[in-house]
Amino acid sequence: MSAQQKNLSSLLPSETDGWKISGQDKMHNEENLYEHINGGAELFISYGFNAALTRVYTKGGEAEISVDIFDMKEPKNAFGVFSHSREGIDNSIGQGCQIYEDAVLFWKNKYYVSISSFKSLENTQPVLIKMANYISETIGSDGSLPEVLSKLPGDELIEQSVLYFNHYAWQNAFYYLGDDNYLNITKDTDAVLAKYGKGNKQRYLMMIRYPDKRQAEQALKNFRKEYLENGDKDILRLEDDYWAGTAEKGKYVMVVLHANSEQEVRDLLNSAQKLL
Repeated sequence: MSAQQKNLSSLLPSETDGWKISGQDKMHNEENLYEHINGGAELFISYGFNAALTRVYTKGGEAEISVDIFDMKEPKNAFGVFSHSREGIDNSIGQGCQIYEDAVLFWKNKYYVSISSFKSLENTQPVLIKMANYISETIGSDGSLPEVLSKLPGDELIEQSVLYFNHYAWQNAFYYLGDDNYLNITKDTDAVLAKYGKGNKQRYLMMIRYPDKRQAEQALKNFRKEYLENGDKDILRLEDDYWAGTAEKGKYVMVVLHANSEQEVRDLLNSAQKLL
């Protein structure tokens, strides 16, 4: 057993309320993760996936329970993966969780954990929660969130919408910007995308922290030229009749999208700049 496997397996229970380990644990890396979660492996790999372990539990004729624990190298990567599936705010397990009838998802420190049952039964959910709490307690200390998250204005923020990423593939999560990396987002940048407002008044703020001011300025220049097609204006109305705007301060670039007016753009940019 490798050191990696020993570490991950040591975080999981050997038995919970009669559900015991069935078969051998399975390890996953970048090369074989596709075999385990076909269609979902790209998400984990884009966030700096290190390794994962799968363990199955059975109990007589009860529903089978499967646990996947992912080592994401850094806490920010674990949070990033979790932010893709978050539908509400629940911090009752780990540093954030989603609890369903047949699954519990949570993140803590550098780990993302998925616990699921192949059948949705009333007596299974309490076991899933119990397993999740055990794993969370075994992991121990919390991990630090990316600094960029603390720079989001709180007024009208839809907290569960906050998406953290460091690969440009996810820049289109709420609003399609295109397939090109206009903002020069790389593994060395920290990006966050969030929704603000309600109903048809929703607008989006993307904030990116670059390694230095020069890279921030270059990214903003490139975005204004290639996407906004106008390097002279910081706020303008796009072809879809929504407003967009940009600003830069220090290492940070801010982009507001899908706003209903120029004033909405200006207000959100100003609020973000004040926090910097």
